[in-house]
Amino acid sequence: MFQIGGISDLTIKFEVDLYPCSQKAFNNMMKLTVSAFVLFVLSWQSVFSQTIILPDPIFTQTMTSPMYFNPAYAGFQENLRASFQIRAQLLAGTTNLTTDASVDIGLPKINSGIGLMLMSDQQDNASLITNTISAYYAYELKMSSGSYLRLGLNASLFQKLYIYNNSTFDTSASSATHFYPQNMSTYGIPNFGAGGLYYNDRYYLGLAVYNLFTPNASFNNDPNGDLKRQFVAQAGEFVNIGNLIINPNIQVINQGSVSQILPGCAITAGSFSFGMSLRQSIPVFDALNILLGFGKGKVRICYSYDITLSATNPGAASGTHELSAIVQLSGPHDVSNKKMVGYMKEAL
Repeated sequence: MFQIGGISDLTIKFEVDLYPCSQKAFNNMMKLTVSAFVLFVLSWQSVFSQTIILPDPIFTQTMTSPMYFNPAYAGFQENLRASFQIRAQLLAGTTNLTTDASVDIGLPKINSGIGLMLMSDQQDNASLITNTISAYYAYELKMSSGSYLRLGLNASLFQKLYIYNNSTFDTSASSATHFYPQNMSTYGIPNFGAGGLYYNDRYYLGLAVYNLFTPNASFNNDPNGDLKRQFVAQAGEFVNIGNLIINPNIQVINQGSVSQILPGCAITAGSFSFGMSLRQSIPVFDALNILLGFGKGKVRICYSYDITLSATNPGAASGTHELSAIVQLSGPHDVSNKKMVGYMKEAL
């Protein structure tokens, strides 16, 4: 039996009242909000950690396909935007490969955005494959002068495949987990997610939850095969210093017993971007991530490399490569005059 883990419903109430407030008070509120996000996400670990599962794939370049982490990003940049991303994780004796292609566009006349994503996640030398097609919708509310709240929904359909001959898992009779000596597949399984994103000219805060209704992802409808909810919290700031744009940011992800904190900072100067982040797979620091980006006209290309730090994860000692390309099909800045939209076009 091959199992992959559990999920439920969630109601999110998001209230923001920023005006009037001083800059110092606003900064303090931001710090408190980020801390609350972290504590909220991590607190769910004790509730949903009863089954050890294979978590959903994670990307280092979080802003190449931001819809993947929060559906409220659908159509955020308002112009027609296409992206492609590939991540190759080199483990001991095997390779995990994740690819996605997405397109999204804003519909400013109806304060909305839509998007579509195709993803293929291949684990253990392509013995365990998950193919997913996802649709996204977001609606934007203007809260006050220069501040906005976006609410997003995600509906997807995924299929899992198990190719027995490609597997490097222990399939012996003495193995703690039994794998059927045959190829297996599931039917198309529906899945849903939701998220909210607040932003102004300088700051952004996001919270999303995926696997809302705990779909069963096992090959034999095992009751322990329900996917775990995935919670994602993001926060960041953009600062202009001369010709430099500096973007300190943090992302927190929790899914069952797996929790990750990814603080980082990126600097953009003209066409070039450089960034670093530190992934902590609680309780250990798992990887130091180096990100490089170059943009010219409507095209932006990014490369990142994850350097494994933790001795408790020796299988990933070869590191992880990630390559992406983004095309702004209606021009780099020719639709929206919002500062945050311009910043996000350059974000790593």
